Amino acid sequence: MKKLFLGAGLALAAASVSLSAGATSFAPTSGKLLLIGQSNKAAWDNWTTIGSEPNGGSVYYEVKSQAFNKGLGNAPIHQQYADFVSGKTGKYIQIGVSWKDNPPGWDGNDATHAAASQAATLALANGTYLSNFDNLINYINAHGGTKFLIRVDYEVSSAFHCTDSSCSSYKNAFNKIATYMRGKNTASNIAFVYHPVRGEFEALYPGDANVDWIGLSTFNHELCMPIYNQTQYLYNGTPGVGYDTATNQCKGYILVKDANGNNNAQPYSFNYDFNVLSMVKFAKDHGKPMIYSESSPMNFQAGQNSDGTDSDALAATWANRYFALMNYNGPLPNQVGTYDLSGVIKAVVYMNLDLRYGWDGYYGQSGFAFPFDDMWFNNVELTRYNAYKTAFCNGLSAQGFLATCGGGSGGGSDTQAPSVPGSLAVTGTTSSSISLGWSVSTDNVAVTRYEIFNSAGTQLGTSTANSYTAGSLAASTTYGFQVRACDAANNCSAKTAVVSGTTQAGSGGGSTNLPGVVTTTSFTGSKSFTVNAPAAGTYYFVISYSSTASSKLITTTFNGSNTNAAVNSGTGSVQTTDFASVAAGSKTLTVNAESGVTVTKVEAFKR
Repeated sequence: MKKLFLGAGLALAAASVSLSAGATSFAPTSGKLLLIGQSNKAAWDNWTTIGSEPNGGSVYYEVKSQAFNKGLGNAPIHQQYADFVSGKTGKYIQIGVSWKDNPPGWDGNDATHAAASQAATLALANGTYLSNFDNLINYINAHGGTKFLIRVDYEVSSAFHCTDSSCSSYKNAFNKIATYMRGKNTASNIAFVYHPVRGEFEALYPGDANVDWIGLSTFNHELCMPIYNQTQYLYNGTPGVGYDTATNQCKGYILVKDANGNNNAQPYSFNYDFNVLSMVKFAKDHGKPMIYSESSPMNFQAGQNSDGTDSDALAATWANRYFALMNYNGPLPNQVGTYDLSGVIKAVVYMNLDLRYGWDGYYGQSGFAFPFDDMWFNNVELTRYNAYKTAFCNGLSAQGFLATCGGGSGGGSDTQAPSVPGSLAVTGTTSSSISLGWSVSTDNVAVTRYEIFNSAGTQLGTSTANSYTAGSLAASTTYGFQVRACDAANNCSAKTAVVSGTTQAGSGGGSTNLPGVVTTTSFTGSKSFTVNAPAAGTYYFVISYSSTASSKLITTTFNGSNTNAAVNSGTGSVQTTDFASVAAGSKTLTVNAESGVTVTKVEAFKR
């Protein structure tokens, strides 16, 4: 169970002081910073279709490898994103300098992970591994026009960073690293971020001398919203006792003085985790600006969309609370009176990625998609939402962010979605294609495109007219389609209802025995084949392709299940995951390639 109340130490905190905003923290004296992206330039590109250029981005550096982190397929996406951001004028880059995920000296055994991280923390406190920061220092010095916010590890906790009850190991490591990096920083362009788990912020604090910012992870529970984890809901508190499921609020108590001056506990419901509110007060008391170092909504409920998006309305609620915390003025749990915490939070990092492809949102060479109804494996790209995007844009404006919606390449401040296309219908069929038509949509500015999806939610293509032909289909097969309308600002309507059509009978053809070559005939879109498994066992497929764009999916369906492989631009091949427990006999194999991908060969193999 989460700890809901802090001890008496909070009540004895120092009197409020003004926030530091000088050369050390680089916090803006007016306005707030918007940093976009968790390690991947795709987040920046998506944001700038609806908003002005952000103030920077966020990446990770690993102490063990002495290098920026890599993405799927060992792709250098973190350094590439850092290079991109630092190539612009006056930007900020938050760098999570991490050792807990992969500590120096660790052999990869999960059972010894926490102990290895603690040992690395103690070694850093004693001065070991400091030279592992030299590559990073050299990079920072070489980009003197960029301001770097260094997280000395992230979501720091006693479990991974403390070797004694006072956690002197982490405190000393933080100060040792900060002192070492400041001493070698010739460009005077670094500040240091203390980013703890929310329940231990006070116990692990390294002191005011080297802490320039205090970081906070801001997901669902921080804003007292539920998380759906495939089969169950996770709440910040026990429903009915410490959590109100009707209002999505954390239930607690405040202290109210009675007529005799005694403190009486009175029930009170909060929109924010109790430790979060106390942490903001702690930052204000210590004169430190705060940054949402990692933030995005997680899955709220069952029934997410197949593209990984969640409830638009709940996401909008999340955004409203996310920004309202920045000017909180109200009671604190187990405290008397009200507290003005406005102006403490000076910057946010919004992830803005399709997190079904990992924490980096990177498709990779042999990519995969996590289930979209499990924890944080969801799509949080703002362009995928309507009410949520509007709430987010309104929050930026109301809180005086330096970057705002409008001014991007996506059509200014337009936040209104087009109407849903009408009268979707099948207008023609052949043995390998189905043609569609629909009534045009309307928009307050202009409809710029229609997006066409199959019934599984995979986008097949786009059209600038109110018609589309899906090709490379299997004969005598029924397919379902949906269409939505989008404008230049990436506001998109809801999808139409599914409309089905059946291809005409083909000229026939024999089946293919497995293992072997299924086809060498090139095709786009979806194509089905009849194949024969000569014996029971485990099979997999290797699919050769050419693609005109990156981050495209090839979906393979066989033996009652499917697997995804992600491809980048160019030519190559991908291997599916295994199809296990395949019985001998005739099966249907379906390969579906997203728009822009041509499948050139399909081969089958048996384990």
